[in-house]
Amino acid sequence: MERAELRNTVAYLEGVPSWDAQGNFVYPYNQPIQQSPSSTPKVLELPPGVSPGSWHGVPNGPPPGLVRVSPPIPAPVHWITDQDVSIFSDIAPYFETGIDEHGHPVRIDLRCQICQCSRLEMPCCVAPRGPGVLDHPVEPLSVLPCGHMFGSSCLEKWVSSQEEEEVIPCCPMCRFELIYRDDYCGHVLPVQPYDIRLPRNQQTPLTLPEGGCEPEACRSCTRDQMYEHARYVSDLALPEIPSGNFVPAFQDRGQDIMSRAAMSLFNDIWNMREWSEANCLFW
Repeated sequence: MERAELRNTVAYLEGVPSWDAQGNFVYPYNQPIQQSPSSTPKVLELPPGVSPGSWHGVPNGPPPGLVRVSPPIPAPVHWITDQDVSIFSDIAPYFETGIDEHGHPVRIDLRCQICQCSRLEMPCCVAPRGPGVLDHPVEPLSVLPCGHMFGSSCLEKWVSSQEEEEVIPCCPMCRFELIYRDDYCGHVLPVQPYDIRLPRNQQTPLTLPEGGCEPEACRSCTRDQMYEHARYVSDLALPEIPSGNFVPAFQDRGQDIMSRAAMSLFNDIWNMREWSEANCLFW
């Protein structure tokens, strides 16, 4: 019974029509269809909207006239120039992805507002491309607490010229004073180039338009103040000469015990300062 079913299956498959590699309708083994004189030839039905001769029944693709495929159209590039932005917060969100809120690629082409010549260096994902890009020198940008951006070398020359004139350095655009506000410090803010290889949250604090704070003191003065505060707290909490109820318990070892405890407390406070300085951004 099984051999009979197998022979019937093979005979059925040998009689199934097929198509050749060019899409021509053929009979099995390229043999012509044996038609009886009384039978009519089998005609393939054409899909609607397809003219005769344009389709041979190719099974590997859609017939023409039913599916029209157009080449993909790239998304329009969103160009940002000096006429579009004025502060750093306008372009900072594009530095990570290089795509705007509509899914369009962003290209940022800004020039230094001091020399009006150098192109500000941008991360690769938003850097301008195409002819004419290399016509202008590229200069690292520097961001000020007020949010304005300039070429790093041009801003350094600007600050140095104002210091030579014995005036307080300020932003060339909004006249924001580039000094630390704390009376204990009062030093001039350093010009820090923006490193396009690093993310923004590792190098540039929030600017004032973004809700940031004015810089209070430089790192050196902050370190000196923290040293004095840590020493004052440790001496106040653990004096070198114990008094009152500590005297009977400590006896002659009181001064040594208090000195060691004060040094340990001072180190703890100083380590907290080191941790905060390593995890916080400073202008």
